[in-house]
Amino acid sequence: MNEELTYFNQIDAAERIDDKNGVISGVSLITMGNAKGHNLVVDEKTLSQLSESLKNTKPPGIKAKLNHRSGVEAVFGFINNVRVDGMKLIGDLHMLQNHRDYDQTMEQLKTMPGQIGLSVAFQGDKEQGSDGKVYARCKNIVSVDLVSDP
Repeated sequence: MNEELTYFNQIDAAERIDDKNGVISGVSLITMGNAKGHNLVVDEKTLSQLSESLKNTKPPGIKAKLNHRSGVEAVFGFINNVRVDGMKLIGDLHMLQNHRDYDQTMEQLKTMPGQIGLSVAFQGDKEQGSDGKVYARCKNIVSVDLVSDP
């Protein structure tokens, strides 16, 4: 299994940023491998469950928050057009251009994309594998949040 972290800049984010509309297409939400800091493994089943959960999200998409914060002011946009692409789940990030942190967040995404990324917040059980690893399982996705250390 590939344990490499995927960040915005690994797909050349500069070419995927639509400044006029505040959209970044094809961002990585989660990648197969070890879920950093959670002692869990993300596998094909995890990606499939997350993708299925996202299909049940009301339009315009799943909310995107800053730093796993709570409250309506933490929501800075949404993610839609979610799909499994190889070993990762990707989607399009739509930022609220009137959010108080829009300019700073956009500048961070443009100038230091390898220093930040997305973290999926979801509810679900753990599944013990026959290989001794513990796998993440999703019942319900809560949000996809921009964090400094995905």
